[in-house]
Amino acid sequence: MSIDHPDVQDTNALVRDDDASIVLLNWEEAMVGCPFFSLHRLLRDAELVHLTGPVRRAYVDSLQAWGDERTLDRWIELALALAPLKLAGEARSFARAFGLQQPTADTRPA
Repeated sequence: MSIDHPDVQDTNALVRDDDASIVLLNWEEAMVGCPFFSLHRLLRDAELVHLTGPVRRAYVDSLQAWGDERTLDRWIELALALAPLKLAGEARSFARAFGLQQPTADTRPA
């Protein structure tokens, strides 16, 4: 388990000029969870600029304590398969918190 930032994306990150490190912002929805779920949205954003390989590599490199590369790749594949279900459950809980009794996946206005 680790701290999971459920909204890792380029608009929630700053690159520091002095050492090129990255600072993540917008932690109000952070929770204890699996760090591989955070990768789902980040890879979606990286795909738009054709950087999924380097982003995934940097993420895997930062999680060396979780195991070897093959183990990490398996964890990532499982998390990426489960992430949409996790997000759907969170969206449903969020909608219910706002009083929608029967929230659905379709959130577009009628």
